[in-house]
Amino acid sequence: DEQSGSVQWSWPAPAGEMFIRNIVAADNLVFVSTDRAVYAIDMATHQQAWSIAVPGGLSIASLKYLLIASPARRDDAPATLTAIRLG
Repeated sequence: DEQSGSVQWSWPAPAGEMFIRNIVAADNLVFVSTDRAVYAIDMATHQQAWSIAVPGGLSIASLKYLLIASPARRDDAPATLTAIRLG
Protein backbone atom coordinates (compact mmCIF):
# COMPACT_ATOMS: atom_id res chain seq x y z
CA ASP A 1 0.00 0.00 0.00
CA GLU A 2 1.45 3.33 -1.06
CA GLN A 3 0.15 5.21 1.96
CA SER A 4 0.76 2.72 4.77
CA GLY A 5 3.64 0.72 3.31
CA SER A 6 1.88 -2.56 4.11
CA VAL A 7 2.45 -5.54 1.82
CA GLN A 8 -0.51 -6.16 -0.52
CA TRP A 9 0.71 -9.49 -1.91
CA SER A 10 3.93 -11.34 -2.62
CA TRP A 11 5.19 -14.16 -4.80
CA PRO A 12 8.09 -16.32 -3.60
CA ALA A 13 10.76 -17.60 -5.97
CA PRO A 14 10.55 -21.35 -6.61
CA ALA A 15 12.59 -23.52 -4.23
CA GLY A 16 16.29 -23.41 -4.97
CA GLU A 17 16.05 -20.28 -7.17
CA MET A 18 16.96 -16.69 -6.38
CA PHE A 19 15.71 -13.45 -7.91
CA ILE A 20 18.10 -11.59 -10.20
CA ARG A 21 17.99 -8.38 -12.19
CA ASN A 22 14.94 -6.13 -12.48
CA ILE A 23 11.14 -6.48 -12.42
CA VAL A 24 8.80 -5.13 -15.13
CA ALA A 25 5.01 -4.90 -15.40
CA ALA A 26 2.70 -4.77 -18.42
CA ASP A 27 -1.10 -4.69 -18.32
CA ASN A 28 -2.06 -7.58 -16.04
CA LEU A 29 1.32 -9.33 -15.62
CA VAL A 30 4.46 -8.76 -13.58
CA PHE A 31 7.66 -10.32 -14.93
CA VAL A 32 10.48 -11.46 -12.66
CA SER A 33 13.68 -13.33 -13.39
CA THR A 34 15.40 -15.88 -11.21
CA ASP A 35 18.78 -17.39 -11.86
CA ARG A 36 17.00 -20.14 -13.85
CA ALA A 37 13.91 -18.68 -15.57
CA VAL A 38 11.59 -15.73 -16.21
CA TYR A 39 8.13 -15.92 -14.65
CA ALA A 40 4.95 -14.07 -15.60
CA ILE A 41 2.83 -13.44 -12.50
CA ASP A 42 -0.84 -12.52 -12.90
CA MET A 43 -1.54 -9.33 -10.91
CA ALA A 44 -5.17 -10.28 -10.22
CA THR A 45 -4.63 -13.84 -9.01
CA HIS A 46 -0.99 -13.48 -7.85
CA GLN A 47 -0.30 -16.86 -9.47
CA GLN A 48 2.25 -17.87 -12.09
CA ALA A 49 0.72 -17.49 -15.57
CA TRP A 50 3.69 -18.93 -17.48
CA SER A 51 7.46 -19.23 -17.42
CA ILE A 52 10.39 -19.64 -19.78
CA ALA A 53 13.74 -21.19 -18.87
CA VAL A 54 15.68 -18.11 -19.99
CA PRO A 55 16.90 -15.90 -17.12
CA GLY A 56 18.15 -12.35 -17.61
CA GLY A 57 17.49 -8.63 -17.57
CA LEU A 58 13.94 -7.64 -18.52
CA SER A 59 12.42 -4.87 -20.62
CA ILE A 60 9.10 -4.21 -22.38
CA ALA A 61 9.30 -2.91 -25.96
CA SER A 62 6.69 -0.49 -27.28
CA LEU A 63 5.27 -3.13 -29.57
CA LYS A 64 4.36 -5.28 -26.55
CA TYR A 65 7.33 -7.60 -26.54
CA LEU A 66 9.02 -8.85 -23.39
CA LEU A 67 12.76 -8.68 -24.00
CA ILE A 68 15.15 -10.87 -22.01
CA ALA A 69 18.87 -10.11 -22.19
CA SER A 70 20.75 -13.20 -21.04
CA PRO A 71 24.44 -12.94 -20.27
CA ALA A 72 26.91 -15.53 -21.42
CA ARG A 73 27.27 -18.32 -18.89
CA ARG A 74 30.67 -19.47 -20.14
CA ASP A 75 33.51 -17.70 -21.86
CA ASP A 76 32.68 -19.43 -25.15
CA ALA A 77 28.88 -18.95 -24.92
CA PRO A 78 27.33 -15.89 -26.60
CA ALA A 79 24.94 -13.57 -24.82
CA THR A 80 21.39 -13.77 -26.21
CA LEU A 81 18.36 -11.55 -26.60
CA THR A 82 14.99 -13.31 -26.43
CA ALA A 83 11.76 -11.56 -27.53
CA ILE A 84 8.36 -12.83 -26.43
CA ARG A 85 5.19 -11.35 -27.94
CA LEU A 86 2.73 -10.38 -25.22
CA GLY A 87 -1.05 -10.48 -25.62
